[in-house]
Amino acid sequence: MKKGYLYCSIYTILLIFNTPYLYAQEPLEDILQRGYISKWLICGPFDSDRPEGIKNSIKKNQPPLGSRDFWSGYGGITQLLPQIDSQFIIDKKNYKWVSFNASSSLIDLSNIVGNLDECVFYFASYFQASNDGIVYFNLHTPLGARVWISKTQLVEFPEKFNIETVGIDRKLVKINKGLNLITLQIPFISIKSLSDLTSISPSEFQTKLWLEKQPGIGKTGFEFSLSLFPALQAGRIFYVPELQPTRIFTRTKVSPNQVFYLTLYNPHSERVFPVNVSTLLLPEGSSFFEKSLSILGKEEKLVEIEIPTPSTNSEKRSKTIRVLITAPDEKSSAVSAEFTTEVNTLPPEPQSKIFLITGTYGKYKSSLSVFEKRSTEWDWCKTQAMYANDNPHYGIDLGPASVWLGMLKSNPEFLLLVKEIISKGKTSAQNSFALIDNWFVNPETVIRNLQWGTSLKQNLLKDYHNICYLWEISGITHHTAQILNSFSISGTVSNLENIGSP
Repeated sequence: MKKGYLYCSIYTILLIFNTPYLYAQEPLEDILQRGYISKWLICGPFDSDRPEGIKNSIKKNQPPLGSRDFWSGYGGITQLLPQIDSQFIIDKKNYKWVSFNASSSLIDLSNIVGNLDECVFYFASYFQASNDGIVYFNLHTPLGARVWISKTQLVEFPEKFNIETVGIDRKLVKINKGLNLITLQIPFISIKSLSDLTSISPSEFQTKLWLEKQPGIGKTGFEFSLSLFPALQAGRIFYVPELQPTRIFTRTKVSPNQVFYLTLYNPHSERVFPVNVSTLLLPEGSSFFEKSLSILGKEEKLVEIEIPTPSTNSEKRSKTIRVLITAPDEKSSAVSAEFTTEVNTLPPEPQSKIFLITGTYGKYKSSLSVFEKRSTEWDWCKTQAMYANDNPHYGIDLGPASVWLGMLKSNPEFLLLVKEIISKGKTSAQNSFALIDNWFVNPETVIRNLQWGTSLKQNLLKDYHNICYLWEISGITHHTAQILNSFSISGTVSNLENIGSP
């Protein structure tokens, strides 16, 4: 077995080849192109094999499942051949494998679990690989999982269970040519029960505990996300040979840029440094991006690559990009790899939006200390931003830089999600560094405040929307038009004294 990835044997059974209509199957190439499995089989719900149940096991810092093989009466999990509508009797209960189709990597079972507070489900899918290859496996679950690919177990629960760190399993898997079967055993528990265990409210669970997991994990407690991508090697790291588009845009004096992500993964326990990434625009061969970075052990790194995009719809948006990656090997010698890909850039969002913010933003109990006030603001920002991301009818203001900078300092992993929410037009930061109130009576001070805040939000958040948040104070309103015009801000937003959330 080579260090860095697991070897999975071919799982070929004559019965399956002769009865293809009994199971869901799709080419591995299709899965890797879209990034997720679309044809699944599901069986459950089962009870945990721990007598005390899932919730009480977690309370004792123990894994939610014991070591029992639920399929031991049928040859065991490694001999399992799930088929559509095949039925089994386990613990005097009838179970059946049912097929379903997925439209994304995120699967939510909350609509089918009914009133269950905790349960266990099995998932299975067959895929046909036309060639040998290495696949980047990225699984996010609430409580961890067990995973088998063919007869090889890929993922197991950690002996020391920690609700804060469990549930992110990234692996490099070597797949052989032929038919393969992936099987997952995943325990679930409601967010209400997790809230009881952790004293974290359900609405804040994603932002306070599982921020590094795929967005959506922790909304109900009955979700999981599995992504599969091709993986190639450069020195001691692996990379996904494609660029994933976002709706994040940056702007230069020449043209706007669209942000694409390059996925890098370090399968080793030690840090890998330096890793150099550069890009060329073909056929001109002009270089437009260079970066040197460090990747920690077992870390996934998303590299932001800004690709120039035409400012008008009439211009060609297809771009041919060559990506070059250099990283040290086990002997510390630099090894280079490259790939060429086609990307389609999108037209940028309008540079300016006007938001009318109403409500009681920034008002907290006077008994709170300064530190408690600031912590409350950060928590408020995170919670409201996550809610805006999930709710199509809700938008939120992140506040001045003095608020959101503190949030990102204490939660740097939140930066990527904030950028995504901003790119959807669901949130934006104020252009000011500090809240402009009756202390800012000098127009020059107001302008300087706006300059600092705008520079920070554009450079750190890639946020080019404009929000000016002014109180109706005589010392300010006399100069409002002059201030906004000099700073190219196209409108005024006032905080109205309404009761309730924005």
